Amino acid sequence: MNPTRTRLGRSAHAFGREDVFEVPEGLEVESRENYEVIRKRVLFEEVQFVTIHREIGVWFVILNGLIGGFFLFLGMVIFNATQSGNVWALMPWVVMASPFLIAAALRAIYGVNVVSVFGRRSKAVIRTGRKLKARELYGRMLTRVRQAQSKLEREVAEIAAVEIPQAPEMPPMPIPESAS
Repeated sequence: MNPTRTRLGRSAHAFGREDVFEVPEGLEVESRENYEVIRKRVLFEEVQFVTIHREIGVWFVILNGLIGGFFLFLGMVIFNATQSGNVWALMPWVVMASPFLIAAALRAIYGVNVVSVFGRRSKAVIRTGRKLKARELYGRMLTRVRQAQSKLEREVAEIAAVEIPQAPEMPPMPIPESAS
């Protein structure tokens, strides 16, 4: 790993993982899908806008709720089939269902904070569970973008301020003799 890269966030989705690193000139996004690694950069000079928002992740909530509900359903079927009224037959199923149901409930209540940095050709998405960290990342991205873009403005202004030597004025054209 490059020592000048600082990892800002990591996210996983159905078919891969994505890491976002901060490098001196911008953000580097490293996506891994199966055995393919894709790297792209969002340069601070080219950033068009930065957003911060919260998302729930509907598929995460639905799938975890369904898996937890399935375990509870199996537990209830076994509990009703035993006819003994013994609650201990239901307990292993409740224990297996609880992590899924707790994860779905927490995600539905709190959501995930997302900071998106949009460049001209690519974008970087940083997901974090803590609101404070997301706000710090958002402020940090805005500061770095302002610095890079103001530096670029100064460089362009300096280049424009340098006087370009003008070509000497051309002498007047002679009047052709046939015109008189």
